[in-house]
Amino acid sequence: MECKFILGNHTKKDGSKLVELYYYNEGQKVRLSTKVHVIPKFFDETAVLKVSSKVSTSVADNRKLKEMETRMNNIISDWQQKIIAEYGQDYSDIYPPASYIKGAWKKPAIQIKKESEEDVRQIFHTWIEGDPKRGIIGKKDKVNEVKIYRTVLADIKKLTKKQPLTFRDIDQDFFERLLGYWTSKKPKIQNSTVNKRLTCLKIFLRQEKQNKYTFFESFSTGLSGIAESPIIIPTPEEFLKLINAEKELNVYGLPEELDRARDYFVIGCSTSLRYSDIARLQPENIRVVNNFDCIVSFIKKTQTPKHLIPLNDVSKFFIEKQFKANSNKGIKYMSNWKLNVTLHKLFKMLNFNSMETVVYKYGAKPTTVLTPKWEAMSMHASRAFFISTCVNSNQVSLGSTMSWSNHRNIKVVQRYIHQGFNQVQQMQDLFSGVNLPNTTSLLQAMRKAKLEEIDKKNPPEEEQK
Repeated sequence: MECKFILGNHTKKDGSKLVELYYYNEGQKVRLSTKVHVIPKFFDETAVLKVSSKVSTSVADNRKLKEMETRMNNIISDWQQKIIAEYGQDYSDIYPPASYIKGAWKKPAIQIKKESEEDVRQIFHTWIEGDPKRGIIGKKDKVNEVKIYRTVLADIKKLTKKQPLTFRDIDQDFFERLLGYWTSKKPKIQNSTVNKRLTCLKIFLRQEKQNKYTFFESFSTGLSGIAESPIIIPTPEEFLKLINAEKELNVYGLPEELDRARDYFVIGCSTSLRYSDIARLQPENIRVVNNFDCIVSFIKKTQTPKHLIPLNDVSKFFIEKQFKANSNKGIKYMSNWKLNVTLHKLFKMLNFNSMETVVYKYGAKPTTVLTPKWEAMSMHASRAFFISTCVNSNQVSLGSTMSWSNHRNIKVVQRYIHQGFNQVQQMQDLFSGVNLPNTTSLLQAMRKAKLEEIDKKNPPEEEQK
């Protein structure tokens, strides 16, 4: 039995030929019209997607061919089931004759539900949000940042609108249209954000059991991120303002969201913990090791078990403060997106108004933009602040800095160091112990040396004779 797509013999004026579904069995053959026409060089009967993406109608054409292939397989399957039921397992390899295929094909097609083809957009929504009626928990409590998954789903909905979307439709053609949509949006989306959105789409397609296709594994944006971006962190004075925000703003207490965002940031500044690890801190993570209170936790990003960071007075105060505010159930969750929005609000209230150079990259060229510091800093700046403080303290070894920040590569640590950290004061202190000469005495000595030089060039008349 042979079943495949081939091109018909007749060539139209535009050079295209009809794609036919060819069925051959036991010396009998039948060729069924697909109503898809394509120029031969854009057709590959051995490929998963028969019609090349260079053809504008390729998405619709490949969908039609796939539907015909599915229908053919169902006809064959139905025939086999009849044979099995009638004759037993010994005849399960019998395939229907061409005449049977031709007759079955002429009958009205039964609408087949495509590979549990509930629309992919609905499946994606359920994957994120869950469905209690169907016992589906969803991922909204398991992925680090649900908002970006919801954004990707919204982008797909805008791109596809009301047309059906199945898993087999998420092919290279679909991705190229989606990438074009992302890179042409206004306001522009940075390369790093486009790459993150693609990663989220791949995670969904990889984890969703209803998806049987792997086209997505080859998707690549080809967009590179920023090679080196300026490190923007609070000054020591601004850090103190954050710690004492109530006093700076002349309030008895901060609103709950502002207070929690401040505490997250200060904990990051005083421990080097990433956002995801701070959000998972529990009282059991605080342990006494060698007579000192330490954080002992699992580092999610690097999959490091029992990572140890000694507590200092600052980190201990704000961690315990957050535990107490949450009835000792750990640090209350705050999404990364919400945290950064709230931090920007707090930084602005505390007048972090210096202008900083921020580098963005859209497409091939990076762009620099002067941005107020309150807008330029995010939660990630807290980790850079910790590493910069350690390196510039002249008190902490590089080994301890790398250990606490969970880094094994010194080049990675260098990327986190703010190179302008206290540089003015450091330069002033560098030669502060040197005793400089009296300015008046120095000028007098210079004048005397100059006169002696002139006398040597112009000796008295007697010496000349």
